[in-house]
Amino acid sequence: MSILHGPKTRQNARDYCANHLRRSPSARGDTFRDRADRDAANHLPEICPEGQAGRLGRIWRCQRDSAGNIFTPTNRRYGSAVNSVLRIAPDAVSYSQFSIDPLPQLEDGDITDWVLEPNGHIYALARRVLKYSDVTVPIEFGDTFIVHWDPSGKLVNQVRLALDANGFSPTGLALLAGGDYLIVGYTRIGDKIRVLAQSFGVNGGLMNKLDLGHDGTKASKGRTVRSKRVYHPMAVKANGLIYVLRGTTTEPVYVFSETGSLEGTLLLKYPGLEFDSPHIFKNDLIVHAHRPIADNVPTFTFRSGPGRVDYPVFDLHTGEVVQEYYWNEETIGLVCYTRDVLTFIGQDVSSTPTVWAIFFAKPGRPMKQNDSRAKKVQNSRVLVANWPRNQEPVATPPHSR
Repeated sequence: MSILHGPKTRQNARDYCANHLRRSPSARGDTFRDRADRDAANHLPEICPEGQAGRLGRIWRCQRDSAGNIFTPTNRRYGSAVNSVLRIAPDAVSYSQFSIDPLPQLEDGDITDWVLEPNGHIYALARRVLKYSDVTVPIEFGDTFIVHWDPSGKLVNQVRLALDANGFSPTGLALLAGGDYLIVGYTRIGDKIRVLAQSFGVNGGLMNKLDLGHDGTKASKGRTVRSKRVYHPMAVKANGLIYVLRGTTTEPVYVFSETGSLEGTLLLKYPGLEFDSPHIFKNDLIVHAHRPIADNVPTFTFRSGPGRVDYPVFDLHTGEVVQEYYWNEETIGLVCYTRDVLTFIGQDVSSTPTVWAIFFAKPGRPMKQNDSRAKKVQNSRVLVANWPRNQEPVATPPHSR
């Protein structure tokens, strides 16, 4: 093991790097509580209802822009449908809402996916919902739209897509060069998933249909999954390319150009891994790894504390794992990754009452077991960096290339 910076010799003891920093009045910002942010504290739980913390940064795409704003989708009331994207200011006090509720045919619609462009414009893949279940889960859809807002929140346009929904469930969006759209999705055949894609012009006209999965790959390694991302492909735009992937290493990553042509595939070399929350920084792909689920687990299980959460980092050229982080923090989701800082959002369960907060994890220097701070740190939330077992740490670790 080694801390993030990687010493020249292997460390046998557990090395910790950096406590997370909660945004509070005494630590680089504010949580949604106290002081003059009482209105935000009152309103945000209605937009982000209790029980949805695990969705932030995991099932849903969350992002952070260069100005430090956090973008996250939120539910409509207490149902499963997503009706808006929030832009939370860096001070964690104020926010702006980009909602589909005022739009024709989408007043009861659902945002399937959304993307934030470098210029601050937001594009949402939104579907008209024709029927909800008794527990307000969308089960029947009508027309599909691209909704475009400028950074001020003004609606730029609402474009209906000529989507062929016959055997195609759309789950992901990427903006192509020239303003065209790439929509990725899937069809399920027995216990297999086939990844599909359709591309559209700026006016919503269908341009191309692609069968990426061909014969399909196994839907999951068990009867249940921890996130629908295992089934639902998404598109991540980075490095002048578009990476289409679903949350399992049994399915290759499909690499597109920004014009929508398939350039190749990449196999992630971590057999049997299921995951969500993929983020790309330069040549790194980081994901939130799922703990295995046994098929015959008891209805109730008892644990002495929170479970371990792993974040492996893959090299996008080789597919190899080049770094791995872990900590014991299950109630927050990853928003942004760089090689220096990881940003998270979710519920701070250490507070009474529980509050919504922004968290940071930052590399620190190694800590030995006999260090006077070790006991305190071991009882805190920490982010730990692991080296792959088959890789010897060197002075310049792979992730700092």
